[in-house]
Amino acid sequence: VVHLDLSSFESIRKSAKLLTNCYPKINVLINNAGVFHLFDNPEVCIPSAKSNVEQSTCVNTCILVNHLGTFLFTRLLLPKLEKSSSKSNPSRIFNINSRS
Repeated sequence: VVHLDLSSFESIRKSAKLLTNCYPKINVLINNAGVFHLFDNPEVCIPSAKSNVEQSTCVNTCILVNHLGTFLFTRLLLPKLEKSSSKSNPSRIFNINSRS
């Protein structure tokens, strides 16, 4: 099990390095993580419910986890995926998302 925090570039880099060093091949990457409601209060991302600072933090975290973190993690693993790929067994990247 590799623990990964997509809101932390340091965690993303450490996890990608661990995976590339521990596994001789990576044939499949499934990106299936995301955030929408960051706290127990579902109004946290609704503009009228919170201050501008809180709204900004919510939006930044959503973008970081749902987009930038996933993009960086994929880019860091891409060389290993490409190296592991063959015509008969191509590597695959699956991005699963929802409303987040």
